Amino acid sequence: MAASRSDEPFDPFKEFGGSPAPVAAPPTAATPFQPPMAQPTTASYGQTPQPYAPMSQPTAATPFQPPMAQPTAASYGQPPQPYAPMSQPSPQPYAQPNQPFAGVTGTYGGQPSGPQMSPSPTGMVPPAGVPGGTYGSQSPPPPLQQQQGGEIFAQPSMKIWTIEFYQQFFDVTTEVVLNRMRDSLIPTMTPDYMKNHTWVAGTGSLADVATDGQDTANTVKPDLYGPFWICTTLWMLLGIVSNIMSRIEYGRNPNHDKKWTYDFTMASIASLVIYLYCFGFSCILWGVMRFKSLPLSLTDTLCLYGYSMFVFIPITILCAIPISFVQWFLVLMGGGLSTAYLLTNFGKLWKAMLPAQWHLGLSGLVAVLHLLITLSFKFYFLNYSF
Repeated sequence: MAASRSDEPFDPFKEFGGSPAPVAAPPTAATPFQPPMAQPTTASYGQTPQPYAPMSQPTAATPFQPPMAQPTAASYGQPPQPYAPMSQPSPQPYAQPNQPFAGVTGTYGGQPSGPQMSPSPTGMVPPAGVPGGTYGSQSPPPPLQQQQGGEIFAQPSMKIWTIEFYQQFFDVTTEVVLNRMRDSLIPTMTPDYMKNHTWVAGTGSLADVATDGQDTANTVKPDLYGPFWICTTLWMLLGIVSNIMSRIEYGRNPNHDKKWTYDFTMASIASLVIYLYCFGFSCILWGVMRFKSLPLSLTDTLCLYGYSMFVFIPITILCAIPISFVQWFLVLMGGGLSTAYLLTNFGKLWKAMLPAQWHLGLSGLVAVLHLLITLSFKFYFLNYSF
């Protein structure tokens, strides 16, 4: 007799036609880590169930890619445009408290929207309406150089013990020095640095700025380079020519009691006389004109006196000719040209701004002293009989 159904033990898996679920073994140290399995998806009607698939592990963060521009719609008969990455915005500088317009790059209609600075010879000029003291961190620095007459001149230094103070008086080109020496041989020629002191006929006043006939202002500065080397060359030549003439005289008169030797005192005395006259008397004359409030600087006076001595350089060389008549003619001619050069240029200013007594007195003083220095060449430095 078959056993009754109620006597058999209850088996739930057998009841519903399933199989027992497998029991997973506990992980051990030797078992590698397995990623969790994705749950199977429910099969749709008429489809097979999807197999188990392991879940993907998270990958490293990919670098930032700029967004891609949207492709433009292709026109009729043209291929579509390729994708192009959009450009990243450039970083803008932070505006500082003392720079209110830093970083302003916006534009309206293609023009900058912020205030703009305009260039100038001295730097950048702030826009209209913005005070110069508050615009930017500081005002533009003062110019180190100034332009005069087409040339660049450094600002004169006021510290008399510095080299820069004297450098401004020797900043001259060879062409300028040669032109001034040439002009000194013509008594009626006004030097370029004194044209702004020239008397203007018919106006009754002095010209503030002279012109060269082409409406170009003349602002040429005097120099001390030419006067210094003219005086130095002159006293050296006087010493050399004096010894040459002494040797010629000794050769023509061999009955001298002692042997002929060089006389170096001639060069020493010549340097003392030339320097004292050109630079010492020039300072005294300038002091008198300063006392009378004449618009003539000390460098103008020194430069005029220095270049007036240039005519004696070729005359001293020609005086090496051992003919007394020729020497007298050359010395007097040079003295006359040099005196006329001084009186012509000083006289225009003195006649315009001084009373007649002062004008005649200063003119006579200049003429007498220049005549004395001229005669000293013949009676002392070149006083030899042949």
